[in-house]
Amino acid sequence: DFEGSEIYIKHEPRLEGKTFATAALSYENSIPIGVLTADGSVDLCPSWGRVLRESDQIIGIAEDDSTFVLNETLREAPTIENRPPLEVDPRQILVIGWSEIASGLVENLLDSLPQGSSITVSAPNFEIDKWSSAFSNVRHLLEDIDRMSGLSRLVNGDQYDNIVLLCSRDRSIVEDDGINLMRLLELRQLLDDPNCRSAGANVVTELRDVSDVEIAGASGDDFVVSDRISSLLMAQLAEDPLLESVLDEILNVDGVEIITIPASHLS
Repeated sequence: DFEGSEIYIKHEPRLEGKTFATAALSYENSIPIGVLTADGSVDLCPSWGRVLRESDQIIGIAEDDSTFVLNETLREAPTIENRPPLEVDPRQILVIGWSEIASGLVENLLDSLPQGSSITVSAPNFEIDKWSSAFSNVRHLLEDIDRMSGLSRLVNGDQYDNIVLLCSRDRSIVEDDGINLMRLLELRQLLDDPNCRSAGANVVTELRDVSDVEIAGASGDDFVVSDRISSLLMAQLAEDPLLESVLDEILNVDGVEIITIPASHLS
């Protein structure tokens, strides 16, 4: 939303002929993340040595456009030692429920998950035959997901890192959200048990009515998704249409990713 930091795009003539590394280190209160070229193409996470042209614009994250300001003195980048690549552990993901949007979700996950990861789907309307022939790391476990006993067998049958609760979208919004809210409450109770094999798993829940998000409540390991995300994206684009290419690059599975890494990896 517009309350925290936002993505801004700005032309800085003083950076012409300088490297992106110099640009990255020459802002005091904001973080450059990429370059927008004259033809509208976006390069997020450009190479450290990319030389900026006169027509290039800097893409950055700042709390306000007034703080997205280049320092008076540009800072040249130091020599960076080569670091070993960051290794990401495989993820085991459980998807509970299925709808028309689930196919795209699973396909995007399969494209981005580390080697050795797997996706388990539990939903009565999931057609495993359409997936198993192409993806060996997708499986189907049929449990009664409308009962806590069925959910318990799921989260204790394997050790999952992430759990996704999807609406079926063949019911009314009220019914879909009511069912998912109940499943979320039951899952929280199950995952709070330290003896649960999936204890500590991150839970992402889909709710169709934004007003139901507050009902779901906050939890350190939960993330509740509603159509509010679409509204926020539209608001950002209404504010600055140039952000379309940036958001496409961030949200497209083939583009860049936002990840967290241990600070020790940068020391």
